[in-house]
Amino acid sequence: QRFLDSSVLKVDALIGLPAQTAGRISGTPTLLLVDRRRSVRGVWIGKLSRGQEGEVVSAIRTGALP
Repeated sequence: QRFLDSSVLKVDALIGLPAQTAGRISGTPTLLLVDRRRSVRGVWIGKLSRGQEGEVVSAIRTGALP
């Protein structure tokens, strides 16, 4: 949450799941980008590279995925 507070990105919701309810998550950390219609638009698993971080920021800002 501190990262988001200091970031230039506007995030509408930040959701955490208890480990027992996240059965389909294959690694941590896992980042899911979900649109307003609750459709998963992107999935990133594990520690992000700088390039992947850029993809996430771009996807959030523009709504477009690579």
